[in-house]
Amino acid sequence: MILQGCWYSFTGVSVPNEMKTLKIENFTNTSELVVPTFAQFFSQKLRDKFLSQSSLKQIDGEADLIIKGNITGYQIAPIALQGNDKAAQNRLTVNIEFQLISNKFEEYNKVYNISNFVDFTTAYSSAESQLIQEISEKLSQDIFNKTFSNW
Repeated sequence: MILQGCWYSFTGVSVPNEMKTLKIENFTNTSELVVPTFAQFFSQKLRDKFLSQSSLKQIDGEADLIIKGNITGYQIAPIALQGNDKAAQNRLTVNIEFQLISNKFEEYNKVYNISNFVDFTTAYSSAESQLIQEISEKLSQDIFNKTFSNW
């Protein structure tokens, strides 16, 4: 009874008790390099993260918290070269701009820019599926933390 109206916290995040519903819109890819399946895959990974790590329920209509965004960068660059000018190690970097919208919790109305990366040593074409999985997990966790952490 004492906790009613308070925030609850777990895994370093705080979600208001009164926040019940969530809508995560499909992210769009506005980067120069477009991987056709990435935006849809990432959007679903983000939904899965929020639904598994909070008590929020996904709805299609007006929600207590709406998240939408753009993939603004998707770059592959060498970070270590071998003697024959071939890349010994590469880095996939993804940049995302996302917006939090809430009519009920105005302190959440913010726009963030985040970036994360995954390093790899094999050919991108053979590692693409695994890289997309890894970078989506990292970025989803970053967005979840930005949304509900006080740091």
